Amino acid sequence: MKVLTVKETAEVLKVKPQWVYRMIRHDGLPFVRLGRQIRIDEDSLERWLTEHTVVWRDVDRKDAGSRAIDNPGPEAN
Repeated sequence: MKVLTVKETAEVLKVKPQWVYRMIRHDGLPFVRLGRQIRIDEDSLERWLTEHTVVWRDVDRKDAGSRAIDNPGPEAN
């Protein structure tokens, strides 16, 4: 098991550390607290990303502006 700091997680995802903290607080990003430190398990991060992946695709080819959100979830793999 490899664990990442919030800063390392942000670097992997190419986002700011504040975004990682927000995902922990509001969107259920799994983490482990070691005293006052927060660590994110790399495997748990991968699963969380898969569960939160959004795919955009055309719904109606006649209306190119029409889009739909399809979240296939883990069962699609």
